[in-house]
Amino acid sequence: MNNPLRNIDWDETPDLKKVFLAGIILAIIIYADCAFLLFRQTDELKRVCSKVNKLSGDISAGSKEMRSSAAVDPAATGRETSRARLLRFGDLPRLLKDISDVSLRNNLKIMQVVPQGEAAPPKDVSSAAKLPAVNISLELSGRFYDTVKFINELENGRYFVQIQDLKIRRSKNDYTLQDIDLLLKVYVYK
Repeated sequence: MNNPLRNIDWDETPDLKKVFLAGIILAIIIYADCAFLLFRQTDELKRVCSKVNKLSGDISAGSKEMRSSAAVDPAATGRETSRARLLRFGDLPRLLKDISDVSLRNNLKIMQVVPQGEAAPPKDVSSAAKLPAVNISLELSGRFYDTVKFINELENGRYFVQIQDLKIRRSKNDYTLQDIDLLLKVYVYK
């Protein structure tokens, strides 16, 4: 067996001061690498953990709200939920005010409301059942479960309201909010 320590010429080895200085420089380089990589990674992990904790809290709060919004209480809205009626053409401003009140109760921000006039009657309906209808386009911003409560209150409100189209997108400014586009159809009589 060949011993590698026999092949070293001990008289030409660097002195102890040079080895100690090289060790200190190596230790400083290792510490700088650790400080740059490991400490930055731990700071980033702390930041991500705080975001995850906030999101987890938002999800649990949303779940609690969804469970509590199972049905609209008629006493809370001040209306009977079983007696939806057709809208008279002159009551359109009252319906728009009701929509505004419902959105305020459900923490939704109305961005735009556009009554679009009379809608074309469907072609497959018998002539006896043809009623004029008015389309109302709504742009809202709010949380998802508040939107569900809003739609529930609209369906159980004072007037018969049919939801024709619903589009939900995540808001660009806040990940907890959604941008909602609703197209409502309201049947009217003159």
